[in-house]
Amino acid sequence: MEYEFKKGIQSGMISDCFAEDGFLFFIQKSYVLSEDKNKACDTLSLFLKKIHDDVFGKPLYTFADFQKIIDDTIALHFSKDKIDGVCIVIRGDSAGLFTVGNGKIFLQRDKDCALIISGSQYAIGKAYDDDLFVCMFSQITSFEVQKKLSADDRGDIFAQFDTAESAVLVRVLNEKNEKTPISNDIIVEQRNKLHASVLKNKKYTFIAVGVLCVILIWSVGFGVKRRMDQLFKKEIASYTLKITESLQHAQEKAVQNNNEALALVNQAQKDLETFKGIVGTRKIPNIQELSSQIADIEKKIMKKEEKKYDEFYDLVLIEKDAHGDIVSFDSDTLAVLDKNKGAVYMISFSKKSTHTIKKSEIRGSSLMYFHNKILYLYKENDGLYIIDKEEKLMRAIEKDSEWGHIVSFSVYNGNIYFLDGDKNNVYKYLVADTGYSSKQSYLKKEQGVRFENAHSIAIDSSVYVGTDRSVYKYTSGLMDGFSAKMYGQKTPLFAQLFTDTTVKKVYVLDKEQGTLYIFSKQGSFEKQIESSILRQTSSFIVREKNQDAPDIPSGIFIVAKNKIYTISLE
Repeated sequence: MEYEFKKGIQSGMISDCFAEDGFLFFIQKSYVLSEDKNKACDTLSLFLKKIHDDVFGKPLYTFADFQKIIDDTIALHFSKDKIDGVCIVIRGDSAGLFTVGNGKIFLQRDKDCALIISGSQYAIGKAYDDDLFVCMFSQITSFEVQKKLSADDRGDIFAQFDTAESAVLVRVLNEKNEKTPISNDIIVEQRNKLHASVLKNKKYTFIAVGVLCVILIWSVGFGVKRRMDQLFKKEIASYTLKITESLQHAQEKAVQNNNEALALVNQAQKDLETFKGIVGTRKIPNIQELSSQIADIEKKIMKKEEKKYDEFYDLVLIEKDAHGDIVSFDSDTLAVLDKNKGAVYMISFSKKSTHTIKKSEIRGSSLMYFHNKILYLYKENDGLYIIDKEEKLMRAIEKDSEWGHIVSFSVYNGNIYFLDGDKNNVYKYLVADTGYSSKQSYLKKEQGVRFENAHSIAIDSSVYVGTDRSVYKYTSGLMDGFSAKMYGQKTPLFAQLFTDTTVKKVYVLDKEQGTLYIFSKQGSFEKQIESSILRQTSSFIVREKNQDAPDIPSGIFIVAKNKIYTISLE
């Protein structure tokens, strides 16, 4: 198609036009004179760009798809403003026309002219070679348009229009399309109605008869609609097959590799979202069926287990108003830090007894670790304290001015490892006869990454660093393979990780979702446990079943306020 755009000069009104590849949108908007005209023009240009991106950025199969995009975009950008618009879409020998506000589309064929649609309407039908569509917003009549168009035999047509009027002329180029006999039937659909109103031939005045006798057959029952429907059905079949095959392969892969299986489920979900965009508002049974299949298969592959929890111990039995902030475990004893009271509550399984350690230096501690019957406590402004087996307290490591923000620490073979979230580093302090060595970076050169929102460090000979989106593993200071990548529909937000030499897995908590993800120590996802108590936890540890110590309970131990809860791993 060819088009010409005439921008009118009218106070308080701006207009613009966009056309490409058989698609044209012509728009006019009023603006307050006190408003910045350039700003109003920018808004109009932004709207046209959005229309362009939506139309050419996704597959469209029916003229109703175009109508939906136009309606949605108008509502998004001009919900409170008056807007006039005209849209013409030409695909082969078919045309779709849309108007809104004061928009009008006239058609001149040979020497006849008629108003096709106006206001909030749309129509669909045949377009013939040398048809001329006239798009305007004024109150001009069909007779006046016909007179102007005939004045110079389609010469300088714009010269016949008032300078204040904005207009667009669209000429159809379709030489192979032979014109059909003139019809007096027009099918025009109102946007605010679900049915089409058919204008029938009546006895009108001379002008009305002339109008009805020049219009092509505007009918949604033509072959173009049937072809569109066939294409749409093929698209449904194609996406259904594609998604179904991905799910079948996912189930096959799940036997060997959960990560690959979840990647296939994730791809199926993405394809379903694309499919939904193509379907739009149409009710397609396949959508719900495919969505249910994806959810069911994902649940099986993700091995989601909903677990109940049990109350294990109430700290109030030890001390009134006791509160648990951090829990740690060594041998047969649980240690629970109450940082406000400056206390550590010790719960012995073998002795079936409790004991409280209270010291002023404990108050305000933000981190704690229990190892080889020694308590390690970190205070941000002081450094690291240790409390030995005789409950003697000493400051082991002074605060270092070069530290950034120490978010976590762990102990392995007596050596202390600090995770510095600000400096993206892990500091190692070696134990010695007289205390600890000066700090050294555990990470080898160029092995560090940006530990965005780091929260945890854990050690089992390798060092694991937990961030809100991933887990990093290092062995001898070099990055080791550990992906911890999740492909589910919801991206997890990790808050804490746990592993040590006594367990065979890596446990990562998504507190927001109340989910504990369990990985192998090579990073392969194995299963997940869901429980409402996980949303309330301030700290957790895991004890896997130990045949050598059958009397020591196993499971997930959770501290939440003044209580300790457990969740079974079995």
